[in-house]
Amino acid sequence: MALFGKPSNGFLNFVDRNAPPIDVGPLYAPKTIDQCVPEDPVCSPAGGDNGAHGAYALNGMTAQAAGFAAQKVVAAEAGKPLQRSGG
Repeated sequence: MALFGKPSNGFLNFVDRNAPPIDVGPLYAPKTIDQCVPEDPVCSPAGGDNGAHGAYALNGMTAQAAGFAAQKVVAAEAGKPLQRSGG
C-alpha cells in the first residue's frame, strides 16, 4: 500500500477537531510506504507550500512507491512453493 500525503494529525484537527488520526494497523505497516513531501502542509507540520501536495508524480516518489510495491510482490512470490504442472 502506498500513501501519498497522508494527512497529519495537526491537519486533521484543523479540518475537524473530532477526526481520528489515520493509523496503519500492525498487519499492514510492513506492507506500507508512507510518502510525504517535506513542504506538503497536509502531511508535514512544517510544510507551507500548498503546491507540494500535488508534486508526488513529479518528484520521483510515485516511482519509489511502485518499486516498493513490486519488491513486496516479488518477495511474496519467492516465498510460495513451486507448483508443478501436468501430472
